[in-house]
Amino acid sequence: MREVHQNSACRPFFFMWRDMMQLAGEGHDPEQLLGVSHAVWLSRRYQCLVQRFMVLQLEEAGAAAPQGGALGEAAWAATLSAVEARSWRPVLPGVCEGCGEVCFPSSYSISKFLGAPTPDARIMDFYYKYCGDTEIPGPGEDPWWQYIAAEVDVRQYSRGCHEALAERLLRPTPASSPLTADKASKGSRGMSWLVHTAEAALREDAAAAGGLSEWERLMLQSFLSFATCFQCVTLDECFMSFDAAYGAVTAAAARGLKPDEARAAGFSACMTILDMAAANLAVRHKSGRSDLLLQHGPLSSSVQFEQLYKSMLDPGKGGELYNILALLRRPPSAPVTDADPIRRAGLLPRLRATASSAWIAKLSDDGDSHGLTHLALALGGGTAAAAGEGGASEGGRRPLPPPSDRRLLSEAMSQLCELSDGLDGALECLCMLPGPLPPAAVAAVLRRAWQEEDAPSVWSACKSVNAWRNAAASAQAAATLDELFLKWVEQQEQQQNQQHYHHQQQQEQQQQQQRWRCGYISMVKGLAASYALLRAAPSQAVAGVLLRLPVSGLQLALALRQVCGDRTAAGPVAESLIGAACAADRLAVAMLLLRVAWSNGTLGPTTCGRAVGALACRAAMLPDAQVRARFALGLLQLARDGTLPPGFTGRASAVAEERLQRRRLLPGAPVALPHAAAAELLRLVAEDNSTAAADVVAAFEFVTSTPGGGLSLSAIGTASLSAVVAAFAAQGKHEAAWQLVQQAGGSSSTGAAAGDGASSSLLAQLVAVWESLPTHCLPAPVLRAAADAVATAGSAPLAGRLLGLLAAAEGSSLAAAALSLSDAALMAHLLTQLDAGARSAAALGAAADLAEAIVEADRQLPQGTWARVLALCSGGSAAGARLALLAHDQLLSEAAAAIEAAERSSGSNESGAAAGQPLADALLAALASPLVSGESGCADGASAAAAAAAAEAEPQEQQQLTAGWAAAAQRADNLRAQLAALCAEAAEGSPGHWLRFPSGCGRQDEAAARRLAVLLCASSGLAGAAVQMYQEFRQAGGQPELEGGLLEAALAAAHDAGPELATGSAAPTAILRTAQSLCPPGTTWVPGAPIAWRAFFATLTSSEANSANGGEREAAAAAVGAVEALLLDSDALWSAGGQVAALPSEAVAEGLRALVPWAPSAPVGAAAAARRLLTTCIATLRPGLPAADAGIYLAAAAVLAATGDAAGAVKLLAPLISGTNEQAFAAACGSSCDSSIAQQQQQQQQQQQVAAELLRLLPPGRRAAAAAPVLRLLAAGGVGAVTSPALVEALTGEDLDAAAEADLAEAFGGVFVEALMVAAFEGLPALGGGDNGSAQDGDAAASLALRAGPGAAGGDEGSSRDAALRDLLRVID
Repeated sequence: MREVHQNSACRPFFFMWRDMMQLAGEGHDPEQLLGVSHAVWLSRRYQCLVQRFMVLQLEEAGAAAPQGGALGEAAWAATLSAVEARSWRPVLPGVCEGCGEVCFPSSYSISKFLGAPTPDARIMDFYYKYCGDTEIPGPGEDPWWQYIAAEVDVRQYSRGCHEALAERLLRPTPASSPLTADKASKGSRGMSWLVHTAEAALREDAAAAGGLSEWERLMLQSFLSFATCFQCVTLDECFMSFDAAYGAVTAAAARGLKPDEARAAGFSACMTILDMAAANLAVRHKSGRSDLLLQHGPLSSSVQFEQLYKSMLDPGKGGELYNILALLRRPPSAPVTDADPIRRAGLLPRLRATASSAWIAKLSDDGDSHGLTHLALALGGGTAAAAGEGGASEGGRRPLPPPSDRRLLSEAMSQLCELSDGLDGALECLCMLPGPLPPAAVAAVLRRAWQEEDAPSVWSACKSVNAWRNAAASAQAAATLDELFLKWVEQQEQQQNQQHYHHQQQQEQQQQQQRWRCGYISMVKGLAASYALLRAAPSQAVAGVLLRLPVSGLQLALALRQVCGDRTAAGPVAESLIGAACAADRLAVAMLLLRVAWSNGTLGPTTCGRAVGALACRAAMLPDAQVRARFALGLLQLARDGTLPPGFTGRASAVAEERLQRRRLLPGAPVALPHAAAAELLRLVAEDNSTAAADVVAAFEFVTSTPGGGLSLSAIGTASLSAVVAAFAAQGKHEAAWQLVQQAGGSSSTGAAAGDGASSSLLAQLVAVWESLPTHCLPAPVLRAAADAVATAGSAPLAGRLLGLLAAAEGSSLAAAALSLSDAALMAHLLTQLDAGARSAAALGAAADLAEAIVEADRQLPQGTWARVLALCSGGSAAGARLALLAHDQLLSEAAAAIEAAERSSGSNESGAAAGQPLADALLAALASPLVSGESGCADGASAAAAAAAAEAEPQEQQQLTAGWAAAAQRADNLRAQLAALCAEAAEGSPGHWLRFPSGCGRQDEAAARRLAVLLCASSGLAGAAVQMYQEFRQAGGQPELEGGLLEAALAAAHDAGPELATGSAAPTAILRTAQSLCPPGTTWVPGAPIAWRAFFATLTSSEANSANGGEREAAAAAVGAVEALLLDSDALWSAGGQVAALPSEAVAEGLRALVPWAPSAPVGAAAAARRLLTTCIATLRPGLPAADAGIYLAAAAVLAATGDAAGAVKLLAPLISGTNEQAFAAACGSSCDSSIAQQQQQQQQQQQVAAELLRLLPPGRRAAAAAPVLRLLAAGGVGAVTSPALVEALTGEDLDAAAEADLAEAFGGVFVEALMVAAFEGLPALGGGDNGSAQDGDAAASLALRAGPGAAGGDEGSSRDAALRDLLRVID
């Protein structure tokens, strides 16, 4: 509150009304006070500050305080001078000198000056500290001059006032300070004026600008409430005024207008005033309507007044019962005053606990059950319960009492039950109070009612507990009943034993036993009713005892029907008793109880299912299998339709059986069974061999149905499923049996053949059942469906058995049965047979027969089937070779169909080119065919492997295979050519975007198709198309690899296409860089296919020449050196497949031919390189180089000829032409020749080829002159006739002149020359039309025979060879 006053400089009216109240309390006339100007009241605030400052100044200076608190004229003048001179500042306690602005006088000094004992004293604190504190001047204000101005203002404005009032206004002193509380209380006139002044202040403040603050108004309102409580006689007026002020203060505190110390101080001040008002009410009305004050009025939490309240409540100090009842009925909203929230919250619980405990003890000692009942009702239910002033709260429920009252309630009810007439009161409490009540209270009531043997009282208590709808409370009450019943049974048994011990007479014993039996029956009925009222179940121990009592099952069942009006309430009791009967192996009693409870509506469907499950679990423990099965069938029938087979209840009771037969159909059937119980019942029924198939099927269909519980197949044991499948098949329900196998996952198993021992597969068992049926009973549609599913799953043995059954059922062949399957099943069956064929020749033969049948039937198997067949078939037998050829044919057919579709698409396009998806589909189909997508000669290799595999086959089969492979090879070549042409057309018609792959095509397949397009075009000589396709391959994101031949094909195509087309990534140098980047560091890439060697060396030499510094000679030397370095000095060559161990002969030959363009500019280096390379290959000086063959010799001779050394070229090739260099021909021939005749023919063809190349190497002027010597050299080498078209072309070129013709005529006759001319124009058809042909026409062979003419010189072979060589060297010099 100090901060409120420090910040209230702009609120002078608060101080005006406060001072008015103060002076009115001293006895001044209120009318005169109201006539004082507002300026006087405003100046008075400053004058008060000056007055107190001067007094404190004198004290701190060591001077004595003036008498009466007023200064004399001399002291005032001295102080004024000091202030004006500003010569010093007051030193306040706890503040060092020179610390700047300080708040003076301090609170400590003010309290000391005013004589207050402590700053927290209630009355003094309210009148002095909060109403007389000082303020801090605002910024920029000089407090010293404010004091002087205040003095002047007071002297000026007080002149018009009464003299005494003016003096009082000018010089307020401690002697004339405001009244203390006791002084103000002595007369009501002063208090009335105070109230009048406060009301006026509140009225005028409402319309004044800059009026009272929120907490200032609340303080005045609190004071008015205090005055009302002090003056008024009626409690209603006091309560109304107090509640208004209390509500306003607490609401303002809750809003938190200023969440700081000011708000806390304001709230504390208001609460202090209100606490005084509450204390005043307690003192004035402690002997009056104290009950009304305790129930509705404000209570002070001050320590001294808490004792006053306790005296009102304590029965030992004159307290009345209605006071504690009023306190217990006190609503939570009734006010409790104190600034400390902890003290406020703790007052009522302390008063309740202390007083209630005292009254419980007093009423118990007095035996006052009526008063104790009222006290318990007040403790448990508050106002409504104790006084009957209303009902329950919303929803018919009253609020629960606090925890402390619940403990006291438990104590009160326990004491009430101890009184002789307290049971009715305790039952009333259970009925009327909101629950759940404490368990100890409920247990006390039940024990007292049990002791009284008052069954209605027990039922009443149970009914009250059940009304709470609290499962925990009901369970606790049921536990109490369990305890009481077990003790009662124990006592009864002890009494029986004692009577038997005393040897009563037989008649008395019988009468006593009859009484005990009646008592037991009565107890069972009453106990069952009690549990039913609680809707709770007895414990298993109690249920077991109930079954052991001398009560028949029928009586127990009848008790269930009579327990209560609400039949469903006895459900827990019935379920517990049925479970106990099952546990005691009294299945007949359990069944009887189940049927009675079921028929009576006591058990719901879920509970019935659990009860049947309990019976099922116990029935599984019966020793006899047939009894178990019969009992399980009865339970299933009961759960399914609510009936039992006749005589099923057994020995339970004939009367009960007869009575229950009248109501056989039980309501609510069918009921869902717990899964564990359902599986157990099905096992008992299915696994008994004596059970009829119809019963097994009915049991299975019920437990797996939704009404029966929806038992899943995974929860059923394998043996049970096997029995069910057999039962379905035995009833002719083959479709249902097969569906059951499918649902159980039998179709995905490989199964086991019949007779393998343990039944490891449901499907195998079903197949065995079908195999045992007569042919006319076989279900063909089901067999087909099963065979289709099994074949699709890949179970070849079972699929074969099913196909055999299907063929028998339809009277068809096994192949026809297989062809009736779906495409997917047929494919899977074929592939599984192939997989089995890897282990059995018979299975492979069967697979081949099935494949032929599929082809003959024109069945279209899923895409990729024949590729998988080709991958699985083994070539080690004739059947494997036949199957491989068949697969190749089908793959070729698929590729041909796709290519034809692409051709049709090309015809429909405006450009006439096959582009887009049709061509992409054709490429993808070609990829699946190794004969189309493989390298050239792939068909020959496959044919050779197949021929070797079929070597032991019949000759006719061998001929068929040979013809088939030849046809396949030719067909593959044709398809390659067609596809290459389509690709070229597409590339020309739609450059850059001529392929559109389907959406489902993978990236790898797309890249492979694009590679294939490049390879096909390159191998077909379509260089431009190949370059475009390679560019599109790279643009589509394709990543080149060393394997596959893509880089080799692209390099060859780029070289042939020329720099105009081969640009960017398709330039030869770019392709070389790409290939080199794929090799390990320190290695050099070389082609892995013959097609790229010429382009490789051309690119290599041009790159080296371009990078050389100097002129033409330097460039040529660099090119020659690069080739020589690569072939002779490079050890780390890398290609597809890894490091290159040995170069092929084509590599060396193309490397030498690459030197020919550079030889004229570097003749010495080129010739030396050629000789060095040839020598290295001849002598095999380097393991990485091949042996020199005819191609290497020709290339080396070409280099020598290009350097101008024609003689050297002749000398190099002469041994090959004459046939003396057989090693070169052997290296070229290899192992491809089957016989010596074929080898001789091939060598002669090579000799003629070398001779033709030599003639082309010679200069044009010397070529014609060398024709006759070259032919003589061939004749000397054993060549009998000219059979090579290349040689004919070389002999009859443009350089052939008359002299050369004369030389030829002289050497070989005129007929030879004429035949040579005819062959040049018409070709050599009679000679086979090619290099591999041989003379078949006698006249043609004779006319081109290399026989010496009439004028030719004779001699032996050696001399003729030497002579021919000399002549040849002579004509070229």
